[in-house]
Amino acid sequence: MSTEKFKIIRPPSSTFVFALLVVFFLTCSVAVNAASIVPLSEQAVTETPEAEVVKILVRLDARPPLKAVSFDDRDGLNIMEAALMAVMINPGLVKVRERKGLKGPQLVKAGILAPLKLAYSVKGARGSPGGKQTPQPGLGRKIMTRVAGLSAGAARRDKSGLVEIDAAWREWQVFVAARLYFSRREGAQRRVKTLRGLRNVYKGLFKAIQKHSPGKRGDNDLSAARSGFDGARENLKKAEEYLDLVRVQLSHVLGIPPSVTVKLERRPDAPYRGKLPAAKALLKDMDKKRLDLIALKTGIQDEDGRLRGRILSRFPQIDVTVPQNPAAYENLFSKSGINIGIPVLRLDHGFISVGEAESGELMEVYKERLDEAKQLVPLIIVNMKRSTDRLAEIDRALPGLRKKVKRYAKVSGRGKNLVHYYRATEELLLTELLRLKYERRLGDLESALEAATGRVFVGSPQRQVKR
Repeated sequence: MSTEKFKIIRPPSSTFVFALLVVFFLTCSVAVNAASIVPLSEQAVTETPEAEVVKILVRLDARPPLKAVSFDDRDGLNIMEAALMAVMINPGLVKVRERKGLKGPQLVKAGILAPLKLAYSVKGARGSPGGKQTPQPGLGRKIMTRVAGLSAGAARRDKSGLVEIDAAWREWQVFVAARLYFSRREGAQRRVKTLRGLRNVYKGLFKAIQKHSPGKRGDNDLSAARSGFDGARENLKKAEEYLDLVRVQLSHVLGIPPSVTVKLERRPDAPYRGKLPAAKALLKDMDKKRLDLIALKTGIQDEDGRLRGRILSRFPQIDVTVPQNPAAYENLFSKSGINIGIPVLRLDHGFISVGEAESGELMEVYKERLDEAKQLVPLIIVNMKRSTDRLAEIDRALPGLRKKVKRYAKVSGRGKNLVHYYRATEELLLTELLRLKYERRLGDLESALEAATGRVFVGSPQRQVKR
């Protein structure tokens, strides 16, 4: 196996909703979510498509060291723990680093991501006779031993500043993918739970109407409740299938067998609800933040046509599309309009065959991507602002809906009050489903913003747009 090495130094710098309408909403919303992600191929995240080893070393701008993230899988994973673990142990990334002779994740080496620090000793988790029993690793001893070993090596930061940017670019794609799928899985779990509650509400509503609302109007309400129950049951089935899908996808990106249960923290990081950054601040120095742009600019300045060809072939863009008019995608029946295509998750990693390339070819691609980002980032911020505003409206309405449910619950044993109780609960659960839709949308937009800017946007303890 031949190994080529290119060493390049620093680039420049309603109170009651008709059940039939509800069924239509549920059908559309769940079906759209299930169809919006194509199942990942396990090979795509475990294999590397190249036949030869090429190292492209670049000196990035100096960054202050990041404080290590405490990692404890025993109480479940949060979004940042999952993403950092994926960068650490994803089999495809491990193989790439081994083939290139690299010690640890390049994103950690560059100071873009923080290293992991285990919060407990994997060996000590066995417990001892007569002593205190330490909780067992949540992901299993085998996986956590691997995490512990790789974390120890990654924590030793190389002061040379040289980063193998090809490996770093793949690590960044896996990082974005892990955060995206974690967010989607967490939302899917809550959607399933809410739909189960809604199914039970329609079942109870049907029985209550049967008992307390006789006559023609009661017959109409019975028909509506029956339709609502059938729709909720069908869409619960779809939501459970979708949850199974995203569970497998997250496992593949993390680099662990789908048979291993990945427990999420009870309170995982919620979508960003604070003040959104200005697009101008995010676009500043983007050519020094986004790794694909850094690689392209490096190739433009180099005289080696083979290097330029390899850069052109190995740095596919993360494709992001968001709605030009977010209001058009906000009704209950619309698709999200957000798509994030991550090349490293494809079998060919998005690679194309290029021999030698001219500087002008790379310059054309570079300008095209930069121009796209300048249009895309403000659009993402507009969409995020729209979603955060809708979430704020829903959050203002939810306390009143919950109080109404509690009020009817106290008198639900008294005739028609039971019907009112179920209808109030139905309204509450439908509102919570709408909230989940906007949270899913906002979570996707966060991943889109990270992909477009090359910056870690949210996630404790790295909620810092300045990086």
